[in-house]
Amino acid sequence: MIKGADMSRTLTLTFYGLPPVANDRLGWRAKAERIKTYRESARLRAQSWRNEHGGATFARYRVSAQISTQGRPIDPTNRPEYVKPLLDGVVAAGLIADDSETYVEMGTFTHTRGPRGITMVVEEAAV
Repeated sequence: MIKGADMSRTLTLTFYGLPPVANDRLGWRAKAERIKTYRESARLRAQSWRNEHGGATFARYRVSAQISTQGRPIDPTNRPEYVKPLLDGVVAAGLIADDSETYVEMGTFTHTRGPRGITMVVEEAAV
């Protein structure tokens, strides 16, 4: 989170468990179904947040995440991959226009040891 950030313009999504990524050993169908579940859950939560904030949208945003696993740490280059289905759900909710470089700033992606899960923070960034 940015110091001094307006918390009313910050969406925090926490999920227990992790969305599948390319390194997971799942069949393509099982992987696609799990990704769809995470994306849809993120869409519903983001839509609810947006409705509570008067239909708010972010012109530009910063995305950060904390990923927890019980095993070995996740490679830093793989961490953003866990956020992709969640971010797609936020786009589908209309909170942000797109997840391209034009609209997104990459924040920090950290790893902690603990129960598998992810907390993604989307906050409005300066235009």
